[in-house]
Amino acid sequence: MNIKKLIEQKGISQIQLASELGVSDASISKWVNWGFPIPLKHIQKVAEILNCDVEVLKKSKSGGHK
Repeated sequence: MNIKKLIEQKGISQIQLASELGVSDASISKWVNWGFPIPLKHIQKVAEILNCDVEVLKKSKSGGHK
C-alpha cells in the first residue's frame, strides 16, 4: 500500500499531515506524488499518525526510505 492510500484511509489531508510532522506540505507532496523516500527522522511519526507499521512505509511505492 502506498502513503497516498494510507492518508486517504486516515481521512486527513496532506496539509494536516505536514502540520502534525512540522514539515512543509511540499515535503509531503514529494513523498506522496513523486515517490521520494520519507526521511528516517520522520518515518516513525508518520507510521504513528497513519496507524501503520514502519515497514509498510519503507516498502511503499510512494514514500518510504529505500
